[in-house]
Amino acid sequence: APTARPSDRAQLDALLDQHAYIEPTTEAAASPAHAQTRAGRAAATKRKADLLDISEKQDCPVCLEPRLPGCDAVRMPCCGQRFHRECAVKWLSAESDKCPTCRHVLDRPGKKQRTDYKDLAADELRRRCDERDVEYGEKRDDKRALARLLHDEREAHEERRRRMPPPGAMPIFATAGPFPFASPRGGGDSEDDDGPGLPFPPFLFAARGPPRGAPSLAPRDGQIG
Repeated sequence: APTARPSDRAQLDALLDQHAYIEPTTEAAASPAHAQTRAGRAAATKRKADLLDISEKQDCPVCLEPRLPGCDAVRMPCCGQRFHRECAVKWLSAESDKCPTCRHVLDRPGKKQRTDYKDLAADELRRRCDERDVEYGEKRDDKRALARLLHDEREAHEERRRRMPPPGAMPIFATAGPFPFASPRGGGDSEDDDGPGLPFPPFLFAARGPPRGAPSLAPRDGQIG
């Protein structure tokens, strides 16, 4: 059984809101930072450290291709690894809510801290619609309509997740009749209908045998296996 599930929309939104960025161009990286205040000098120091970190992590760990200047990227807050935005979104949306490198689970914001889509720019709203296969058609320039589409998609996605079994859960067979893969026996008019159907799927007995009191799975006399 799966031990992880894809991230929910609140997790993904929080990551993109806080840690998505555009890879700096060569000119931007080479331009000196003029800082006259303490805050300005601190910002310049942080920028220098970020540029050094970017230069040391050129390749995206998902696709193993370099992140080119000007491309959309995401920095994971847990380990600092950097990905193409497209690669990170695809991984987190389809595979797991854990970082591909350090396996840390994405932070999940509280309901009051969730992204208010009305605060995002129209370009970002369209980008998130595209990433989530939300069709917007002629509403591409209507921020209010785009925000509503994303809000409705998030609510529908959360409802689907609530109906999913927890990661690692074993399937539960709940049926009053025989299993579809078992030959029904008993209750019919045939001469072979001389016993009850199988109450448990046979593959569950492969390692430890059937539960106490379960009918034998051995072929009966006169039956062909």
